[in-house]
Amino acid sequence: MYRLTGSSCVLVCSSFCLWRHTCHGDLTLWHATYWLSGAVKIITALSSVPTAILLIQLVPQALELPSPKALRLEIAERTSAQEALLAEIAERKQTQEKLRRSEEELHSLAGRLITVQEDERKRIARDLHDDFSQRLALHCVDLISSATASPVGSDMARELERLLSDAETLTREVRQIAHDLHHPQLALGLQHGVTSFCREFSEQHGIAVELLHEGNLEQIPATVSIVLFRVLQEALSNVAKHSGSDRVTVSISVGDDQALMCVTDRGRGFETKGVQSDGGLGLISMRERLRLVRGTMSVTSSPGRGAEIEAVVPITMPERSTSTCA
Repeated sequence: MYRLTGSSCVLVCSSFCLWRHTCHGDLTLWHATYWLSGAVKIITALSSVPTAILLIQLVPQALELPSPKALRLEIAERTSAQEALLAEIAERKQTQEKLRRSEEELHSLAGRLITVQEDERKRIARDLHDDFSQRLALHCVDLISSATASPVGSDMARELERLLSDAETLTREVRQIAHDLHHPQLALGLQHGVTSFCREFSEQHGIAVELLHEGNLEQIPATVSIVLFRVLQEALSNVAKHSGSDRVTVSISVGDDQALMCVTDRGRGFETKGVQSDGGLGLISMRERLRLVRGTMSVTSSPGRGAEIEAVVPITMPERSTSTCA
C-alpha cells in the first residue's frame, strides 16, 4: 500500500487539471490567450468612452419633444393647410367641370349656328332660283320680243340687244350664286358634294382638279362636312383668282380621330405674312369657319412656289376603315 503525502496530492491534482484543460481547450489563468483576450476587452471599452460621452450630449437633444401646446398648434396648422389644399382642389375640379360644360355648350351652339347658316343659304338659293332668276328669264323673253319687233340695224334694236346680253349674263350669275349658296350634291354626303363641285370648277375655269380621298368620309359629321366644303369653295376660288395655275390637287382623308383636307397648287404663290396681316385671300373667313368645329388651318406658300392650305378638324370615329381612291 502506497500512502499519498501532501506534496504528492498537489502534484497529482495539478497534473490532472493540466491534462483536463489541455484536452478540453479551456483557458486558465496561466494561459497566455486568457490575458490577451482581457487586454483586447479593456482596449475596446476604453475606446468606447468618447463615443459614450458624445452620445450623452446628443441623446437629450434627439429625444427632446415639443411641448403639448406647441404640438397641438403644429397639428392645427397642418390640418388647416390640408383643408385649404382640399378646398382648392375641389374648386379647381368645379372650375374644370364648368369649363368642360361651357366648351360643350359652345360646340353645340356652333353646330346649330352652322345648321342655321346652311338653312338660310338654302332659303336664299331657293328664292334666287325660283323668283329672281325666273323674273330675269321673263325680262329676257320680253327683250327678245322687243328686239325682234324693232327695225333691223336701228339704234333701238342695238340697245335692246345690249340689254338682252346684260340680262342673260345677270341671269347666269344669279343662278351660279344660288348654286354656290346651296350645292345640291352636298346633301348626298361630303364625297359626292366635293366630287361634283371639283368637276364643275374644272369645267368653269379650265383648271384640272386631281381629287384624292382616303378613309370612309361618311364618318365625318354633317356640320364638319359643311365647313370643309365651304373652305374648299373658298380655297378653289382663290386658286382661280390668284394662283395662275392650271392644275390643283385636293385631298381629303379620315384617320387618327381627325379629318384632314389639303388644297395644293403650283401657281405663283404669295407671301403668307402679308396676306394674313391684311386678311386677304379669305383666310380669315376660312379660319373662322373651322374654329366653329374646333378645327385649325395652316397656310404654306412662297412667291413662285405655289401654295398649300391644310385644314384639320377633330372628329370622333366609332369605327376605322381605310381605302384609297383617286
